[in-house]
Amino acid sequence: MRSFSSYAIVPAAGRSRRMGSDKLMLAVAGRPLIDSTLRAWTNSAADHVVVVVRGEDQPLRDRCRLAGVEVAAAGADPAEMRDSLEIGLRYVAERFAPEPNDAWLVAPADMPGLGPTAIDLVLAQYDARCPRVIVPRVAGKRGHPVLLPWSAAAAFTRSPPHEGLDAFVRRSRALEVPLAGPGAVLDIDTPADYRRLVSGGGD
Repeated sequence: MRSFSSYAIVPAAGRSRRMGSDKLMLAVAGRPLIDSTLRAWTNSAADHVVVVVRGEDQPLRDRCRLAGVEVAAAGADPAEMRDSLEIGLRYVAERFAPEPNDAWLVAPADMPGLGPTAIDLVLAQYDARCPRVIVPRVAGKRGHPVLLPWSAAAAFTRSPPHEGLDAFVRRSRALEVPLAGPGAVLDIDTPADYRRLVSGGGD
């Protein structure tokens, strides 16, 4: 039995402006893209999954409900992913009151190639007795999910407001975990990304 609890925060409140339509509802293997993301998390060893959504995004809320994950609704559209993460962190703090050595994980919602195996490999590297940031690396590139000790949540929210999670992680002494396959680094932002995904050219 693990000595810590883990909380996944999945920012899903963006407007998909580069895609031109709601990318999380685009069909992948006959189902909305977001279903792949939610399935990866619910099939992983993460204890709790919290998805940050726009308050009026009822279709996404419905998919989250069907998947059995928690929803943190943003009162206003988050301008940046950092804003979504702060909403998720507040939700986790109020709902679960984590211990300092618990862990929180982050991966964007638009990564349909991310699977539970990658998530579990990152979780398996975390030692609550010596907590540190953990980042997967694929072919020389840092990817997701990023894992951080809960004790880092307050430091993240106090960091300069113009900085995101990437900058915060770069300043940490992160442990890098090698992963195989592109799923931990590929997200879907543009119509070209989506065409490559559905044609099987995601790698």
